[in-house]
Amino acid sequence: GVTIAIGSLIYLLIAILFTKVLLIGLYRYLLEIRVYTGTRISRILFPWSIKKALHIAWVMFVRSVYSLLWCLTIVGGFIKIYSYKLVPMIIAENPELSAKEAIKLSEDMMKGYKWRAFLIDLSFIGWDILNIFTLQILGVFFLEPYKRMTTVELYMTLREKAKERDIENLDDLNEKGAVSVNAIQKMPTYHAIILATNDIGRVNLYHLVSDSHLIYYHRRPRVPKSVYLKYQEGLLIGSACEAGELYQAVLNGRPEPEIARLVNFYDYLEIQPVGNNEFMIRDEDRGDINSEDDLREINRKIVKLGELFNKPVVATCDVHFLDPEDEIYRRIIMAGKGFDDADMQPPLYLHTTEEMLQEFSYLGSEKAEEVVITNPNKIADMVEKISPIHKGKCPPVIENSDGMLREICYNKAHEIYGDTLPEVVEERLDRELNSIISNGYAVMYMIAQKLVWKSNSDGYLVGSRGSVGSSFAATMSGITEVNPLSPHYYCSSCHYSDFDSEDVKAYSGRAGCDMPDKICPVCGKPLIKEGFDIPFETFLGFKGDKEPDIDLNFSGDYQGKAHRYVEVIFGAGQTFKAGTIGTLAEKTAFGYVKNYFEERGDRKRNCEITRIVQGCTGVRRTTGQHPGGIIVLPIGWDIEEFTPVQHPANDMTSDIITTHFDYHSIDSNLLKLDILGHDDPTMIRMLEDLTGINAREIPLDSKEVMSLFKSTDALGITSEDIRGCPLGCLGIPEF
Repeated sequence: GVTIAIGSLIYLLIAILFTKVLLIGLYRYLLEIRVYTGTRISRILFPWSIKKALHIAWVMFVRSVYSLLWCLTIVGGFIKIYSYKLVPMIIAENPELSAKEAIKLSEDMMKGYKWRAFLIDLSFIGWDILNIFTLQILGVFFLEPYKRMTTVELYMTLREKAKERDIENLDDLNEKGAVSVNAIQKMPTYHAIILATNDIGRVNLYHLVSDSHLIYYHRRPRVPKSVYLKYQEGLLIGSACEAGELYQAVLNGRPEPEIARLVNFYDYLEIQPVGNNEFMIRDEDRGDINSEDDLREINRKIVKLGELFNKPVVATCDVHFLDPEDEIYRRIIMAGKGFDDADMQPPLYLHTTEEMLQEFSYLGSEKAEEVVITNPNKIADMVEKISPIHKGKCPPVIENSDGMLREICYNKAHEIYGDTLPEVVEERLDRELNSIISNGYAVMYMIAQKLVWKSNSDGYLVGSRGSVGSSFAATMSGITEVNPLSPHYYCSSCHYSDFDSEDVKAYSGRAGCDMPDKICPVCGKPLIKEGFDIPFETFLGFKGDKEPDIDLNFSGDYQGKAHRYVEVIFGAGQTFKAGTIGTLAEKTAFGYVKNYFEERGDRKRNCEITRIVQGCTGVRRTTGQHPGGIIVLPIGWDIEEFTPVQHPANDMTSDIITTHFDYHSIDSNLLKLDILGHDDPTMIRMLEDLTGINAREIPLDSKEVMSLFKSTDALGITSEDIRGCPLGCLGIPEF
């Protein structure tokens, strides 16, 4: 009994670890031979050659367990046998998939085709009976191979059906089958060089960058080939450096059909100086690369592939720094990040033409000139002269913003100064509105007006910052409380105003709130003191064509709501956080440089350390977001027409999307709103709630408020109550 049990266990292990895995190798061979008739029979050892035999065995074991469990339900087992029928082909074509993902893909592809698959199997019943009478000889030499090939043809037919559903490959099928992008994120990645040849290509390139950061990011940006093919118009793709897929395939001796498929995928092939890949000679795990000649031989093979498949081969430098002596900066930064091989820097500088011709002289002078001069120029000639940033200003649109702004401003002006506006008021407002509207800035005023009014209606004051206070239109539209007219009095009851009296003119160039209190000579009510005498040119320039920069300080508690309200105004998907690029700070660079030389016992003069620090400072470290900057995209435009997008610092758990480019690069193209969060409006709201006093009703020249800067009397406390401080302004921000 024990012997039988052990024998059964051994048989089961052989079935799982060898027979089932060999079946996957057979399917891989059959799939490849359909494309390339020269495929060698040794391809049936594919699972072992890619070191995936155990993983494949596990997938097939899980499939068998699933099938067995479903068989306990009788009918369910019959159905699921055909649901899982394509798992061997799927895993043969894409051995990186997990068991769960391969099974899900098979179920999705077999929907509506299980009965047809059953009829195909049923058609073999006569052959199966004949096979019994031939003692299985018919099965070995004809029936089993024929069955396997029929299954492969079924799989390829269903793949074509999948294409009709806009499914180009397994990655797309993953998406259609509601399978997560985890499969793509777990796949090995390769380098590639993608060039935009025209403006369409530029936008498509930005789509690839966005997808690689927003959807497929896992430790590094990545994008499936299927997505590249979706956006390939206007793009060229090169095979890149030793980390490229083609180079790795040649290096690892991949089969000819696989290499042929890879070569056909790329528009041009790349080879690089031997020094770039010298690290492989030092790699003890690479027994096949022992000398520079081995590296040159790989380049020769790639050149030969270019000739065979009529693909241009280009010699590139993989440039990481400009001059040979600049490698010290890269060395120190890599050492600071903990790289063990930081001191073994390859020559990744921009080589001269003469240096490259000398480097590739082993190809022969004619071929060296072709890869160094002729082919690079051919590639360059394919690329049009384009700008990385969309040209021209593209402000958002609010329907009838010109008319709305003019109406709001005049309604407010009439509310303050009466039906007949004083000449100085009408002249200033007309001049500003004509300048604002004629230059297309009305929409910016209307956005700020909507945000401020919304915040005020929700009970939070908004502080306007910067030169916007010099715009009377901003005052009349409610964006700012600062009145930039010359000092004057007005009556809120009968609309009397005084701009010209000697008492008023005495305060020209000063603040109107400092004028003495007066009673209205018409109705006897107290007059309101206004005006800070700020010329409009301070804000929009002498010609009125300077782009307005309206910075608004919202309550920190309300900032998030203000950001979301911008999306309400312009619609979902039209607003993005302004992206920033964090660079290596001078102090951090100094620490890197100092530690590098100290660890190696190398003493450097201060001037040399300073020189190296300057070379390291400013190198990109990470990405982030402006604390309050919102980029607004006009309706009808795609954000990739201006910039790719990503999560800040590539945090895939964040729901914030920022511009990939630093916002300074695109602020002349798209509108940036500064919706900042500050403590002041929050504190004012809290004090209003505690005291019941409306902050806006406190006059700017309040004697009680001003007294706080010299005593505590207005607070009803003594200096001893606040630890001996003689002033009452401790709670006022910045005082």
